[in-house]
Amino acid sequence: VEAAGGDKSAIRYALAAIKGVGGAAMRSVVAARETGPFKDLFDFVERIDPRVINKKQMENLTTAGAFDQLDKNRAQVMASIDTLLKHSHQSHDEKASGQTNMFGAGAAAARPAMPQTKPWDDLTRLKHEFAALGFYLSAHPLDNYRAVLERMGCIMAASVASRQRAGGPSRYKLAGVVVAKQERVSKQGNKFAFVQMSDAGGAFEVTVFSDVLASSRDLL
Repeated sequence: VEAAGGDKSAIRYALAAIKGVGGAAMRSVVAARETGPFKDLFDFVERIDPRVINKKQMENLTTAGAFDQLDKNRAQVMASIDTLLKHSHQSHDEKASGQTNMFGAGAAAARPAMPQTKPWDDLTRLKHEFAALGFYLSAHPLDNYRAVLERMGCIMAASVASRQRAGGPSRYKLAGVVVAKQERVSKQGNKFAFVQMSDAGGAFEVTVFSDVLASSRDLL
């Protein structure tokens, strides 16, 4: 976390830490950026080495929000990745052979059109972001329900331990988004589950015993 002007803070997160991206590809991107900031997505793919960044890396960079300053519509970027990579290869092949197109090297007119795509809704955007990063970074799916959850008396899971140390009650009401679950069978033959959940304060795990699991499996 670092200062971002005034009383605001920001989080700096390494691009190489995004799932499936890796350090070699990002070092190549940093080297390409030394000549100046990327102007748009086509400028990005024209300047990077297409041999070190593949489709999956571009997808994870997109869903993590790495291209938001170049195009905020992540759905549009995802739909354009094949086009962008094809253009990257063509651009570098032209440079390698010393050729230029009729509009001049790197001219905007030589660039293909990107598909018009409706932006993802907040929940879809955050779901993809979580898949790429392993956590919610730009927002949390429960943010829009904060006032409702407060009225219901829900607290952050991360605060439970400190409340108990301070002599608080033994029962608390929590709210979370289901991230994953693992079902198990007890020695008595009853099914139960460990459910990993997430709220705005972080991740936590709950145990769902057989009676609740039987009545709520379809929800999980």
